[in-house]
Amino acid sequence: MSKQPVDLSTVRSEYINFPADFESVLIGTASSDGLPDASYAAYLAQDKHYYVYVSELSKHTQNLRDTGKASLLFIESESECQHLFARRRVTLACEVEEVFRWCRHFDLIMDQFIGKFGQFMNVLKSFNDFHLFKITPQKGVYVRGFGQAYTFEGESLEMVKHLNDQGHRAKGKTSSSSIQLQAPSS
Repeated sequence: MSKQPVDLSTVRSEYINFPADFESVLIGTASSDGLPDASYAAYLAQDKHYYVYVSELSKHTQNLRDTGKASLLFIESESECQHLFARRRVTLACEVEEVFRWCRHFDLIMDQFIGKFGQFMNVLKSFNDFHLFKITPQKGVYVRGFGQAYTFEGESLEMVKHLNDQGHRAKGKTSSSSIQLQAPSS
C-alpha cells in the first residue's frame, strides 16, 4: 500500500489557520539564569505577529523582558483529539520585544484587544504593571499526527519541509526500517 504524497500547500494552510481556533496560547520562557517557566496568556494575532498583554506578577513577563525569547504552543484539546499521543499542535520559536505605552502602536494593538476580549481589557489597560509584547515567530513546527510533522522556516515562515521522511523507527531496527503508528479503532 503506497502512501499518497502530502500537498504542502494544504499543510501550510492548516498551519497558518490552526492558531485561530484559540483565544489563548501556552508560553514557554526561561529566566536570564536559564530557569524554565510555562504559562499562558490571551493573545492577539496581527500581521504575522502575536501580541500578549501580561502582568509583572507572572514570571513569564520578566523572562520576556530579560531574554527577548519565547516558545508559543497551540495544541488541540485532549477531548477533541483522535489520539492523545498525536495531538495536532503548532510550536513557534520566537523573538520578543516590548511595545511601550508611549508608542502609538500600543494604543492600536490595545484597541484590537478590547475589540476581541471586550471592555475588561480597558480595566487591564489601566494597570501599569501590565506590559504589551510583540512576539515574532522565527521557526515553527506543525504536527498533524503520527509521522506528520513539518517545519516552517524563512521569512514569513513560507518554507515548508516534512520533518522526517522516515517516520518513527522501532527499537533495534535500522534507520531504513520504520513503523506506522495508528490511533486505536473505536
